[in-house]
Amino acid sequence: MGVNDRIFSANNISLENVEYATAVQVLRDSGNTVTLVVRRRVVLPVYPEPQTLKLSLVRSKKKDDFGLVLGCKIYVREVANKALQENKDSSTVLQEGDVLLKINNHKADGMSLKEAKKLIDSSKERLNLVVRREHRPTTANQESTALPKGNN
Repeated sequence: MGVNDRIFSANNISLENVEYATAVQVLRDSGNTVTLVVRRRVVLPVYPEPQTLKLSLVRSKKKDDFGLVLGCKIYVREVANKALQENKDSSTVLQEGDVLLKINNHKADGMSLKEAKKLIDSSKERLNLVVRREHRPTTANQESTALPKGNN
């Protein structure tokens, strides 16, 4: 158990909205092993905010370039089909901000927006995407059961 864990039941006895003394007594009466249903509030790590930098590049010689190669990332600007968002498991739902890595097994790196749109439009019934999702700080609920009594 960790900080912010909430015990919802012990050995199938609900501990929601009961007094502390009642919950302690249920745990004491459970014997050597107790089956708990625990809701865990997990705080995901905070990632640094994106930074905006002002840079000045200088050519070493007049005919030299600045030494950079530009690229483009194709990302999901909007999910218009609400049916795509109905799955409760957010790891299997397309979200705004997802960066496309592959479209139907074609690498999206260096692909133009026009090429990506053409690949998507040419898909018949199924569109296979590989995306990268930036982690956003949120909380999640997790449940665990069958914790031996006395272990922390």
